[in-house]
Amino acid sequence: MEMMMESLSYTATLPDQLPFRGVFDGLAEMIFNRSFTSSPNILPYAYSDEPRRETMETERILNIDLNRPITIEIEKNGSVFTASNNDFNIHEIGLSREEVLREFNSTFAHFVDYYQDIEESRLTGYASHLKTLFSSIVAGK
Repeated sequence: MEMMMESLSYTATLPDQLPFRGVFDGLAEMIFNRSFTSSPNILPYAYSDEPRRETMETERILNIDLNRPITIEIEKNGSVFTASNNDFNIHEIGLSREEVLREFNSTFAHFVDYYQDIEESRLTGYASHLKTLFSSIVAGK
């Protein structure tokens, strides 16, 4: 009786070949090279002279005038930007500050139209709350 063994092959991925190179600011290289400056359980903080987090207020999104300003939190983590507002449950991601704000504005405008057009009877729970929130923020509504 002949025994067959399956052959497994593994490929090591070098840090510069990772699909999200730059997102983790050298974390992969530290892991591959084990170049920790402290305990292996505590990774050193990667210093960046760029602002990592900012907030902005706006009273207009695209062509939509708002009754009151909303706050958009913008955060940079490596080469990835996020823009979010927890009240409206909008969280966007992009590769530049401009891109992430454009995506945020587009999503906000989409939900203004969506909740304006949908009947209250078709919504439940949090969606009903969002309809009220979006309706109350748009000027002239």
